[in-house]
Amino acid sequence: MAGAILTGILGRPLLGAPPVTWESGFYAKAEARIGRVANDSFWSAYGDSALADLGGTARWMTTAVSEPVILDFEVDLTTTLGDTRERMLAAGFEGGADGFGGGNGISSTSDDRRLFDLTWTLAEGNRHLTTARIDRLALTLSPSWGTVRIGRQAVTWGGGLAFNPFDLFNPFAPSDIARDFKTGDDMIFLDLPRDTGGIQILGVARRDPASGSVAADQTSVAGQYQTILGDAEVFALAAWHYGQPVIGAGLSGLAGGTTWRIDATWNRIESDFGPETADYFALVANLQYSWAWAGKNIYGFFEYYHNGLGEEDYAAALEDPFVLTAMARGSLFVLGSNYGVISAQIEWHPLVNFYISAITNLEDPSALLQPRVVWDASQQFQLTFGLDIPIGGDGTEFGGFSPAGLPGTTRGPTSAYCWGTWNF
Repeated sequence: MAGAILTGILGRPLLGAPPVTWESGFYAKAEARIGRVANDSFWSAYGDSALADLGGTARWMTTAVSEPVILDFEVDLTTTLGDTRERMLAAGFEGGADGFGGGNGISSTSDDRRLFDLTWTLAEGNRHLTTARIDRLALTLSPSWGTVRIGRQAVTWGGGLAFNPFDLFNPFAPSDIARDFKTGDDMIFLDLPRDTGGIQILGVARRDPASGSVAADQTSVAGQYQTILGDAEVFALAAWHYGQPVIGAGLSGLAGGTTWRIDATWNRIESDFGPETADYFALVANLQYSWAWAGKNIYGFFEYYHNGLGEEDYAAALEDPFVLTAMARGSLFVLGSNYGVISAQIEWHPLVNFYISAITNLEDPSALLQPRVVWDASQQFQLTFGLDIPIGGDGTEFGGFSPAGLPGTTRGPTSAYCWGTWNF
């Protein structure tokens, strides 16, 4: 039976079992970041105006195949060192101290809520953290009617490019420009394809972070239906997410060479701080277009995002139990209501691309500007150089405001970074 389920999960071959074939790869990333903080920022309350950080990730990936069974296993070793961790710990942001912040693509790897704790802290201090983590451990079965995958894995739904309300499970932050790997969750996933689309169903079991026990009100069960209607694709989402309903609908298509997508969700959320619930609406709409100008290939997109939990008083938002709950679950990254994202990629050379993107709070207004250059130095090695520049006046979201209990404003550092990635 399918290599006797990969010969007893990669044990010795059994007589008559299909052969097991192996594919392995290795990914490594090294990053350096320097930043400067404003005098009125809370960052300055715990040190001088300069920030310096180093970090790295090594990831080993292997796949064992014995048709129709596939086993995926990926483990990574991650380390961070520097001022950002030290100051975030000093400010009391323990949950945010495992990465640099500011669009570096390092997601929180805490397994406090996950079914299995597959993260181990190898070294920890005020200025450094080194962890080992199993981020993929999934068994895939492919019967004639579809696909079943069980274990730690990552699933992405929705067509949002920066914001993605359809993606309920570990979405990237809109400022994450490094999206090589999405953090895995412990889940069961079913894919039931049809001629004009299909159905996907998944279930995620989680623990209550306070008690450590598996809890029904921490679990998610969700389904997505996709079909073709005329010249458009239609999507429908229904979920029972952390004990409350989520309903969504999406539509995508082409118009004059432009790709467009609209996703909307109605969400009910129960606070982690009490039995109260709130209903809110989220929407994302984007346009993508590619063209050539002056002999250069250019790709760009514009995206609008509405956050129904958004507030005008950002300090009050940070005390709102529903905002705090959504942020703790990784489904909310901003405090305001309406945002625009504009991004462009210019191919200066087949091996060198320039990117620039801006995430803008349309009501402040304030923004996070993220220009960068990516050089494909070889087939295995890529270098990225970039900046994160918060823009805005006092009292704005990206310019910085003064919440209660924080010695200064929330204005983030203006920073420059360089990272290199290797794939083997």
